[in-house]
Order: sequence, then C-alpha cells, then structure tokens
Amino acid sequence: MEKEGSKEFINNVLSALDDKKVKRKILAIINDGKSEKKTGDSFFNRKFTQGDKNSSEDVDDKDKGNIGGIFKGDTDKLKEKISELQGDNNRLLEENKNLKSSNAELISQNSDLSNKLKSQQTINKQDKDIIEEIKSNNDSLQGANEKLSDENRNLTSKVNYYTSTYCELERIFKLYSKLSPNVYESLARVLNDEDETTGDAITLLTWGVQEECITGLWDQINYNLEEFDLDDIESLKEIFNYFFELFRIHNSDAELLTAEIGEDFDSRRHSKASGSKVQGKVVDVLLKGYRIGDSIQKPVVKVG
Repeated sequence: MEKEGSKEFINNVLSALDDKKVKRKILAIINDGKSEKKTGDSFFNRKFTQGDKNSSEDVDDKDKGNIGGIFKGDTDKLKEKISELQGDNNRLLEENKNLKSSNAELISQNSDLSNKLKSQQTINKQDKDIIEEIKSNNDSLQGANEKLSDENRNLTSKVNYYTSTYCELERIFKLYSKLSPNVYESLARVLNDEDETTGDAITLLTWGVQEECITGLWDQINYNLEEFDLDDIESLKEIFNYFFELFRIHNSDAELLTAEIGEDFDSRRHSKASGSKVQGKVVDVLLKGYRIGDSIQKPVVKVG
C-alpha cells in the first residue's frame, strides 16, 4: 500500500515538471540562487520577473534552449534524488516488512512462553498439592509412629517386668531345688499345706507370696541359723527376700527391717544371736527382720 503511494507521488512530481508554469517557477528559484550583482541585467529577471503575466509564447527559441539546458540538468538531479529517495523508501519498506515478520515471530514466541508459563503454573499447583498431601501423610505417619512408640514402650515395660519377674523366679526355683535334702524336706511343711515338696516354679510362687508361708519361712531360717549349712542359709535368705518383696507390692503395711554394721546393739530394735556379747556393736546381720501390720520380727544380729 505504501509502495503504491510512493509511485503515485513520483509520477505526480514528474508530471508537474513537464508543466510550463512549474518550469518557469523553478527557473525563477534557480535564478534567484545564481543572480548576478546587478539584478536587472539577469537573463532570468528579464524574462520572468512578470510572473504569471507572461505566457509560454513570450519565451523565444534561444531562451527556450537555455531554459531547457538548465532545466534538464536540475531535472536529472531531481530524478536522481527521487530515485535515491525511492531506494531509501524501498529499503525502509523492506525493513518494516522484516520488523513485522520479527514482531509476528516474537508474538508467537511470547504466546508459547505464556502457554509454557501457564503449564508450569499448573504443574507447580499440582506439585504444591502433592507436597501438601505428603506433609499430611507424614503428619499421620508421625502420629501413628508416636502411638506405636508408646505401645512399644508399654510392651517393653511389660516384657521387662515379666522377664525380670519370671527369670528371677526361675533363679529362685533353682536355689530352692538345690537345697540340701534335709533342708528341702523341712520346707515341705512351710511352702505346701499338704506336706509335699513343690515341683515347679509357679507352684512355689503361688505358695511363697502368702503371708503365712513368709512368716513360716522366716521362722524356719531363724530356728536353723546354726543347724543348716551356710550355703543353704544364704539360699533361704534370698528366697525369703524375693517372696517378701513380691508380697510387699500389694501390702503397703509390710516392710523389711535391717540393722547397720557398727551401730550399738539395742534390744528394742535388734534380736541377739547366740554367741554374741552382752553389750557392744553390731558386727554382722544374720537375718533381716520384718513388719507386717502389728506383727514384727526384729533383725537377728551378732554383737561383738
């Protein structure tokens, strides 16, 4: 569209140059630029100062030849300039065309980038939703893990309790089973109301935690401190302490009574073992005492 306009402009200029009035005005302009010192002697002033009053017939053949030569040179320059302008115009049109093409390409690229951005935003939203879901799952798993940890601690506590209880029970039963025959037989009347020896750990535990069995066992040990073998006495004391501790768990008014080596003997708190001095200090604790309610047995000590 612009190219056709430029051609039309050029054609209009060339047509104007062929018009005689236009030629006269152009010559007058040229003449003004090349005027001599005396304006009145100028060829162009002489012929064209009257302006539009003179017609083309007022110019003689000689003048026409001069005009034609001058006009032809200027016309050629104008044509060259017009040609140069036309080339610049064509170049600008081509650059404009290229710019339009580049602009269209940039618009296309921008559209692609916009679509990619939208896609990325969609992906980011999906990723965010996934992250939130993962966090929620992690929270749930953490809660479940904490619950499992609590349950595991409880189970571990129970296992430790039963392990310590029954492992210790097995150890106590082995001590009981290894007692000398005469000691083992003597306990039948204490740990079993049928005057029979106890054949397994659970039965021993069942009888051993009863109050009458605990008091009877203590009496049996105290009575035979000098009769039974020392190893048997030590085993019996361990058996007694074990059953008494189990008994004390469910009986708050039960406690073991002991004495400190080196303290003064006090008959109100101590029971003197045979072979001891009348007065003095505690040199050995042969058997711990106990208190169950109002029933008290003082610890048996040796005084030296």
